[in-house]
Amino acid sequence: MINIFGTSFYHIVDKSAIRYSIANSAPALFKRMPIVSLFVPQFSIVADYKNSRITWEQYTDIYLNNLREKYNDVANLLKTLSLHQQCNIELCCWENRTHKHCHRAIVVDIINKTVAYEKIPNIMASVHDLNGGD
Repeated sequence: MINIFGTSFYHIVDKSAIRYSIANSAPALFKRMPIVSLFVPQFSIVADYKNSRITWEQYTDIYLNNLREKYNDVANLLKTLSLHQQCNIELCCWENRTHKHCHRAIVVDIINKTVAYEKIPNIMASVHDLNGGD
């Protein structure tokens, strides 16, 4: 089984997991972490949301539209990952308390929906917060 955990840079779900960034930037301790650019939101929508120029609902719509344009790439990535027998992966971003307004929850949802729609075996994704769960 390939377990994909959406989490914060500051929260380690599994010490043996392979960790990747899905953020536009990373804290100093994580600057060398590889990036899965496919899931990195456009900086402009992050800035617009953080500066209250768009709502969370607008952010989500824009981000989902961007991911829809990359659907084939997402599906191909997941199909490739599914070839591994077992692996734990952490997709990390900045939000360190809750995933309520964090794109990692959107990423996990898209991964699970793509896996179901494409009938990709061996992959499950979930969101984890510092408080120990989702």
